[in-house]
Amino acid sequence: MIVVGAPWVKDQKWRYHGGMSQPDNPLLVFDLGNVLVRLATGFADACVRAGVQPMRGDAAAHHPLMCAFETGELSEDDYFARAIGCFEGMTVPQLRAIFDAWLLGPFPGTEDLLRQLKAKGIRTACLSNTNPPHWRTLRGDNLYESMALLDHHFASCDIGASKPALEAYRHVERRTGVDPASIIFFDDREENVTAAVSAGWTAHLIDPARDGVPQVVEVLKSSGIL
Repeated sequence: MIVVGAPWVKDQKWRYHGGMSQPDNPLLVFDLGNVLVRLATGFADACVRAGVQPMRGDAAAHHPLMCAFETGELSEDDYFARAIGCFEGMTVPQLRAIFDAWLLGPFPGTEDLLRQLKAKGIRTACLSNTNPPHWRTLRGDNLYESMALLDHHFASCDIGASKPALEAYRHVERRTGVDPASIIFFDDREENVTAAVSAGWTAHLIDPARDGVPQVVEVLKSSGIL
């Protein structure tokens, strides 16, 4: 879930993509980072939170390692052993500490939102580009126990595909048995939203500069789901 990508355009707000009709029995699929879960704002912020001096790094060399780690192509030990070579003077314990500092807990209102949806019988899932250490935390740490309220949990490191690859979206459809036209998706990255629409989903782009849950609630209320 360590994110490297194009910066958010500051005057842009969440946007709606997809068909105009509202599915009668939707499956709501949430990205986790910046949608339901707060993240460090970047590598330097995570370093500070971990008590590690920020170090110069080679993002171009690190990116393919992270992609392979997040799709299960690279083992945890291999990733950390190779990734420290992308940062001057980095040690494995330091990089692990930075990983541990990246996740900052669910946004306020996450549990209430998921309980409301469950009470209304609305199906939910997460689809997250993430890595084994973060996935263990998200699925096992008491701080994230609200994630258990989701009906389905899909992580790139488990399914072997990451957004925006079409296979990530098709995997969700196969495992849930839900038609693409009945899926409503929330993500904070433009390319993932665009890919979801291409897969036949309805998708909403979340502004990562603001708390994700109020934006989700706004969409669900305006569409009559809440």
